[in-house]
Amino acid sequence: MEKIRLLPALTFSFFWVPSVLANGGPINWSNTIGTGSFSYQARKEVLLSREELTIRPGFSHVNVEAVYLLSNTGEPMSVDFAFPVDLMVSEYEFDQGIRIANEVPVFVMFLDGTPLEVLQLIGFQTGSEENEFGEQQDTHTAYFATSFILPGYSTAELRAEYTFKAWFTDFETTKDYFPSQSGRKFRYSLHPAGYWGRGEVGNLDITLDFTEIFSNGGSAVSVPEGGSWESGLYSLALRNFDLLSAMPLEVEYEVCAWGVSNAIAHRSLPAEEITLNASSTLPPSGETTYSVRNLLDGDPSTAWAEGAPGVAGEWIEFFIDPPLTMGFVGIIPGYAKSAALYYANARPRTVTIVIDDRLPETVVLDDLSWEDIESGQLGRMVQPLINSGGNIPDARRISIRFDDAYPGELYDDLCVSELLVAGWRWSD
Repeated sequence: MEKIRLLPALTFSFFWVPSVLANGGPINWSNTIGTGSFSYQARKEVLLSREELTIRPGFSHVNVEAVYLLSNTGEPMSVDFAFPVDLMVSEYEFDQGIRIANEVPVFVMFLDGTPLEVLQLIGFQTGSEENEFGEQQDTHTAYFATSFILPGYSTAELRAEYTFKAWFTDFETTKDYFPSQSGRKFRYSLHPAGYWGRGEVGNLDITLDFTEIFSNGGSAVSVPEGGSWESGLYSLALRNFDLLSAMPLEVEYEVCAWGVSNAIAHRSLPAEEITLNASSTLPPSGETTYSVRNLLDGDPSTAWAEGAPGVAGEWIEFFIDPPLTMGFVGIIPGYAKSAALYYANARPRTVTIVIDDRLPETVVLDDLSWEDIESGQLGRMVQPLINSGGNIPDARRISIRFDDAYPGELYDDLCVSELLVAGWRWSD
């Protein structure tokens, strides 16, 4: 079950900076051009009858679609409109627009389906905040702006689609091979859209779509209170809602398993750089083979199975050419083709590892549930045997001895589905 913690709806103070992005609102364009700043401009003749806000968090970025239904109760009018973005950046990054493009790589707008020209404008310094390292850093506000005509006594649909970077800090660690994956956070200000009509929206429907997060082993940590869950969607339906005084939405989610899975997949050595041997191999059963090479085929549904009586003392060893500074060795234990085969066969429990002529190390592995294996996420499937920040140089030969096992329900054969090896070659 996904880990979910609910916080009070729209009434709490921030526990991080910056906002990243917000609703858009009508602005005073001449003020923007003249001073490098901007002010919102109330448009009381135009009612915001509906806003549909869909937010899809991802591993590092968040996709947003904001749809506004605007009802002009007066004569035709020209409107200048802007989405603010708050950034904690250096003065140089801000002046050059470097960080803005990185933080908000995509931004498009449409009026009744017709694309609008969107300008990325440098805004102004708003102060300084304490960053994740406890240092004071400048904060700035930039914005994405456009202009359009609202016909008189009519209704128009304004739509914005954009991508922004969630707030997080991942660190390369010194003790582990893979980087640590911090929680992803963002906050989304609602109040700029409160400058239409009386400052409220008739119908505000907010959907947080965590489908991609959940399917990749992540979880929702905090969402605003007052909504409901249906599968991976969290929905809030607010009626006659006061946007002008609303506090921002705050969301936090976790992607550790996803991050580790990405790292394993992209950093593992190719099979051709590894030579494998095994103490024994179970004979084929029909077209199914249990070769030690199955450990390097990238397919968890195939497995190596030892073929000797008992488990204790069975081993695999592999040679790396050219050698590397060893960072990670992990296995997907058991026969992962199906739940029946996974529980039917024995799975490694206690393992002894020797790297070249170094002293042996013993590792006791968890007995993973089938749900962990079935997830398809390497971060949950792989049991680490070695996870080092770089103190194992010039590794050539690694032996893995299986001392005992979690017993299978039907068979004594010990099975391993995959072997994954990663590290550095400093000359690369």
